[in-house]
Amino acid sequence: MNTFTVVTILTQDGAQITEHQMVGEPLAPGLAITPAVHTGGFTGGWTVTHTASGWSVTRSNVCLPCLRRAAQTLVNADVDWTRNRDTVIADPNAVMASEDFTDLARDCSGTDCVAGLIEAGF
Repeated sequence: MNTFTVVTILTQDGAQITEHQMVGEPLAPGLAITPAVHTGGFTGGWTVTHTASGWSVTRSNVCLPCLRRAAQTLVNADVDWTRNRDTVIADPNAVMASEDFTDLARDCSGTDCVAGLIEAGF
């Protein structure tokens, strides 16, 4: 059984930054799987959120099975995700892990992802 936590995520519309309280699934210390949200609302996809800052560290609108698979690159990276956002962004290992995530999730078509459904056993 998964545990859940409340995660504060941030969205930005121009200069305005808005906080949203979301239910998240802890992925690793400092990271949680959360619904992908833009200023217009929920996208239907998922993202990985840096819990210390509230900013997404992955591309949004990825289906959950593809996100879980690609997120292992973040979990397995030699990165302390609990540090502040600026420190994480400056960490070459974090940059490499994020790029690896993007490569693995590139073919995901979000809520219409057939690969994700197959992987999930549908």
